[in-house]
Amino acid sequence: MSQSEWQQVRTYADHLGHRVVLEQYVTPDYEPDPDHIIPIQVYNLVPLDDDHENLRRYLMQSFWDDEVKPLFEIYSYCPPDDFACIEHNRIEIAHRKQLHRSGVENPLPLIPRFIRPGDYSTVGFCVLLRSHSYRLVYVEDSNELAKLGEGPDLLYFNRSFSSTRSYVDEAQRESEDDESLSSEGFELAIQRVTDQIYIGQILMVDIFNGVSPPQDRYALDVDECETPRSDLPSEEQIRDQLGLETSVSGFSLHPEFQVSQDANIVTVTNTPEGKAPDIQYLVHALFLSSIRDTAGLSLLESTAHLFTASMFSHLPANKTLTLKFIIPNSSSLSAICPTQNEVLEILSGKTQEEDRENSFPIGALHNISTGDDQPPTSKRITPQIPDKHIISGQGKFCEVFRLFTVVLDRAKFVSACCCWLVFPGVNFSKVR
Repeated sequence: MSQSEWQQVRTYADHLGHRVVLEQYVTPDYEPDPDHIIPIQVYNLVPLDDDHENLRRYLMQSFWDDEVKPLFEIYSYCPPDDFACIEHNRIEIAHRKQLHRSGVENPLPLIPRFIRPGDYSTVGFCVLLRSHSYRLVYVEDSNELAKLGEGPDLLYFNRSFSSTRSYVDEAQRESEDDESLSSEGFELAIQRVTDQIYIGQILMVDIFNGVSPPQDRYALDVDECETPRSDLPSEEQIRDQLGLETSVSGFSLHPEFQVSQDANIVTVTNTPEGKAPDIQYLVHALFLSSIRDTAGLSLLESTAHLFTASMFSHLPANKTLTLKFIIPNSSSLSAICPTQNEVLEILSGKTQEEDRENSFPIGALHNISTGDDQPPTSKRITPQIPDKHIISGQGKFCEVFRLFTVVLDRAKFVSACCCWLVFPGVNFSKVR
């Protein structure tokens, strides 16, 4: 295949004003079927080479010369991480849909939906390059590629905006059985391609061949919720909303709970001193990120009271909890992991990752049987994905998440869906 047949068919600015290049394989005297014009979104953490020849060859290792080929929409914007990349593409999707609806002349191309492998839901998709390993193009030894840098991340995400959605999209709720839907809705998943020689195969089989059917590919008539406002709610608005949530729900914190503040962390617990709590989590109040100092801590304490009371109402009365509430440094999902690590470091006074995690073990205690003649062993376990569960009879349990935390993305967290269950490195889901 002659690379001269690849052309930059169009350049334009994204919603932030950064340059975007649309590249297409052009064959003389051949007009591709519109159903085959599928642009794959490509972002990068590192600046790309001006010539994208090696990049295209790297991404298309499994495509034959005579096969229909995707388009590549290559962004010059370099997001700081996966979460910022997803946020950018969500807004770009909404921006382009609005351009088409407004009737402007020659609008930017719409961004397609893809079928997520595994559950067949329709999602957004991006490739995020993490290094210059693509410069090697193709080698049969993955270790050679790894020497030049990490493999790309494949980003699958719900295209609607969680912070402006008061419900969990049923299309993103995995069925727990043939009759009922899960109480959690898929939000996003990040998959690192560690064996880079298979990147082309993944893009061909899972992505290019898994695009949504033409009739609903671009979701132009589908309400994917409003783009979040740039101005965050004020202190007064948040305080009023928390007060309304408290009065309408009727939840109040049981007198046995103790509330304390230390190093900008609010702790709520009913666990007797010297005992291990049955349930222990960190909770990020994302909606308070713009409010600091005394006002922020005051609202954080109100949030802690209401969330704990709401959670405890669903548990047996003898369960003990220790919840620590924190305010991330920004309202972006990118702030969650750094804030989590910072808090665990404060709690442990140590910097080694394993020491940080052991200082405040997260999850719920379960008694696991290790054998017929052995007494049960107490083990703290985080929530599992739907097809994973504890098999107590065989003494097995699943530890599929490296880190687990809870995120509240708005003050209306009792009456609307806004509680995130965060599994960095695997996936995110949102509780209705």
